[in-house]
Amino acid sequence: MKLKDLTDIQTGYPFRGAIVAGSSTEGLAVIQMGDLAENLVPDLKNVIRSGSVSVKAGHVLKSGDILFRARGNFPAGYWLKELPERMIAAAPLQRIRIRTNVLLPGFLAWYLRQSAAQSYFEANSQGSSLRMVGIDVLENLMIPVIPLEKQQKIIELVELSERERELAQKLIALKSVYINKTVNQWLGE
Repeated sequence: MKLKDLTDIQTGYPFRGAIVAGSSTEGLAVIQMGDLAENLVPDLKNVIRSGSVSVKAGHVLKSGDILFRARGNFPAGYWLKELPERMIAAAPLQRIRIRTNVLLPGFLAWYLRQSAAQSYFEANSQGSSLRMVGIDVLENLMIPVIPLEKQQKIIELVELSERERELAQKLIALKSVYINKTVNQWLGE
């Protein structure tokens, strides 16, 4: 099925100029492209808050929404599994909200990163140095609708893989600290 038959897609809030950071307790938290790294479920602890923005209810994100990074060399989906507070997404991010019971948000966010979707985006994106996937292109992406149990298994595997990568990175950092301390002790420092 086409993505537009399963979801509602909306472009993020179009700020006029720079996003002005407000106090850490007032306003709305704003997710920008720079807040999204490689993990399927982004870490949203350090997003800025903007006290100067007034948005319609439709721009406020909900747990289970997916953000799509349409600009850049690797268009990607991000699953907003849990939202720690009231948040909005800034344009050019696109918010995808599932409106059917045959598709899990984590599966859709994962699928948007897979080679079939990436090939489709590559063939249909605009721009040469900075690629942009138009909303019409995103809407017409074909989504495989597989049993929910299989979708859930895929999500679990992806989450375990990401956790393994995080632990491996921590282990590498700790090993580096240990080696540096040991060598410095040997050198008498």
